[in-house]
Amino acid sequence: LLINWIYRRVLGRAYNVLAYLEWIYGHNGAASAAYHQALNWFDYTGLEDERADTLNNLSFLLAILGNYLQAKQYADRSLKLRQQFGQKYPVALSHNTRGLIYALQGEFDWGERECKLASDKFAEIESQRGIGLACNALGYIFRQKGNRWRKNESTIEQTEKDFQGAQGYLHQAVDIFAVTPSSTSATVYEPIRLWEAYNELGSLHDNWARLYRQKSNSIQAQAHYDSSLRYQHQALAVAQSFGLSWQLADTYDDLAQLYAGWGDYDKAKRQLEYALRLITEQYDINPRHVPDDSWGEVYWLVLGKAHFQQGVWLLEQTDRSDSSSDKSGVI
Repeated sequence: LLINWIYRRVLGRAYNVLAYLEWIYGHNGAASAAYHQALNWFDYTGLEDERADTLNNLSFLLAILGNYLQAKQYADRSLKLRQQFGQKYPVALSHNTRGLIYALQGEFDWGERECKLASDKFAEIESQRGIGLACNALGYIFRQKGNRWRKNESTIEQTEKDFQGAQGYLHQAVDIFAVTPSSTSATVYEPIRLWEAYNELGSLHDNWARLYRQKSNSIQAQAHYDSSLRYQHQALAVAQSFGLSWQLADTYDDLAQLYAGWGDYDKAKRQLEYALRLITEQYDINPRHVPDDSWGEVYWLVLGKAHFQQGVWLLEQTDRSDSSSDKSGVI
C-alpha cells in the first residue's frame, strides 16, 4: 500500500511539472490534459495541499483558454484548501491567481483588489518571488485600466496615473527577476517572469505613446515609442537567451504591431516574418486538416494574429494611397 501511495504521489507531481513545462512552451491544451492527469493521481493520495497547487495552476490555464467559470471555481477551491492548511505563501498565490482571472475577464478593479492583497501577503513573509509575480500581474492590470480612455471610460489624468502605476510595478518586477543563477542577492532567477515584465513594459509604453499621439504631443509620443522599442528588444533578448520559443514569436509579433502603428510597414513585415519562421509546419494552415489535439496552442494564436495583421496593413496602406492620390474628375 505504501509503495502504491508513493507511486501515485510521484506520478501526480510528474504530471504537474509536465503541465507547467507544456504551458511554458505554449502547448496549453497538452498542459490542461496533464494537470487533469495530476488531479486524478492526487485523488488516490489524500494530499490535499498538492491537489490545491494543481487546482491553482489549472485555474489560471483555463482562464487563458477562456473558460472563466471553471477557472474561478478551481481557484476558489484551491484557496479554500490552502486557507484550511494555514499556508501563507500558497494562499497569497491563490489570491494573485484570482486577480489574474478577474483581469482576463476584464474585471480590472476586482483583479487589482486580489493582486494587491496577494502582494501584501507576500510582503509579510518577505517572499521576493511572490512580490515579483504580484508586480507583473498589477502591471498588466493597471495598463489595462489605463486603456479605458480609448472607450471614453477614463479621463486623461486617470490614465496617466494608471500608466505610471503600471510602470512602477513592472520596474519592481524587473529588479526582482533580472538576475543570474550565480547571483547572491535576495532576488529571483526566473527568466520567463523577466520576459513577462519586459514585454509588458513594451506594451505599456506603446499604449502610452498612442495616448500622447492622440493628445498631439509628438515629443512625448516619440519618447514612449522609443521606450517601447527598447523594452521589446530586451524581452526579445531574454526569449532568445533562454529558448522561450513562443514568447520569442509573440515578441516579434508585438514589434511588428509597434512598427506598423507608426507607419513603418517594411520593418513590421520583417518582424512578422521572423515570428512566422518560428511556427513549425505542423501549425501551418491546411484547410483539409486541423489536428484535433492542437486546441489551446499559442502558435495557432500567433499564426492567426499574423495573417490578420497582414490583412489590416494592406487595407491601411490602400487607404493611405487612396487618400493621397488626386481624385479630381473621378465620379
